Amino acid sequence: MGVVTPDGRQGSATFTATQPVTSTPPRFDAGPVFAPGVARLASDAIIEPVVPADAETRGSVVLGDSLYTYAYRYQPKPPSGLTFTRIGSGWGAMKALSIVQYSPLNATEATSHHRTYALASDGTLNRWEVRAGGYAAKESAPGFSSVRAMAHNSQTTTYDTFLVTTNGGALYTVRIPLARPMKPVVKVVRTSGWAAHESLVADGCGRQGTLVAGIDRDTGTVRLYAVGHATGTTTPIVDLGVAPTKLTGSPTYLSTVAPFARSPLFGE
Repeated sequence: MGVVTPDGRQGSATFTATQPVTSTPPRFDAGPVFAPGVARLASDAIIEPVVPADAETRGSVVLGDSLYTYAYRYQPKPPSGLTFTRIGSGWGAMKALSIVQYSPLNATEATSHHRTYALASDGTLNRWEVRAGGYAAKESAPGFSSVRAMAHNSQTTTYDTFLVTTNGGALYTVRIPLARPMKPVVKVVRTSGWAAHESLVADGCGRQGTLVAGIDRDTGTVRLYAVGHATGTTTPIVDLGVAPTKLTGSPTYLSTVAPFARSPLFGE
């Protein structure tokens, strides 16, 4: 799991689905990557080895009111070659960000997609197609004002799915068909028990499951859940417990992955 601290450093820690849960202390890149206090939201960061003996991190981040893509290398320290590409403004109203790329083996243009989702403070869920020329074909769906946190757990040729929690502590799946117009399909998974989690980070667990980290921002507590293939209220969920590593003092959490290491998520 990745984390961006208030002073602008980016780092990561590893959480393992054992019982009890095991985790590593967070490792931070030397020197700030972002200006202090401006990183509001971030989506998946990709860490790719490069030569000689180096690695490049790439991702997307909301700094203040604008969305950017960024990239930097670890060596020499502090992070070098830091570049930002501004996508656009108007992102200050967003409270959740997720960038979904689906590219299965032997993919074609027809079977791949790259979309950005953002949840606005007024409860509007927005979607853009990401193309070579930028963001296009914006679509929106209202009715998500009670959503507190969201994390994507499925990517297929026909739909994306998110796990979301509400202010009242419920857990839902939100399936979003890729067909236009945008018409999300919402299903309840649990009616209570998730109120403490102000942020969610998810990754694949087996072929059809999801490992979900629920984060309490006030205490930095990370609790792991093994969530089976989503089938509404019959979805199996195992509470694995609280991790020994705490991630305190950060408003921004994300997943970190190596390129091609993650298979397409199929949690619903």
